[in-house]
Amino acid sequence: MFPQAYKIIRSRNVESISLSMYITNTLGIIMWLTYGILLGNMILIVTNIVAFIPASTILILKLSLSRNSLKTADQKVDF
Repeated sequence: MFPQAYKIIRSRNVESISLSMYITNTLGIIMWLTYGILLGNMILIVTNIVAFIPASTILILKLSLSRNSLKTADQKVDF
């Protein structure tokens, strides 16, 4: 996920990213992280912290850049 996050940061293009997939993915990572914390399993904790960084970055960029593109599209429409 790090290469994809890097590409999105550079290009600012999130049109091909599925919002529902990244919401589901990020929630899954949070659940596994919680499970690892409850078990005290450092492998699960570290792995899911590392996975959470790019997943949450992509999700935040998808939400923020999608809103910006909607505002831009609204401004382009002439009635």
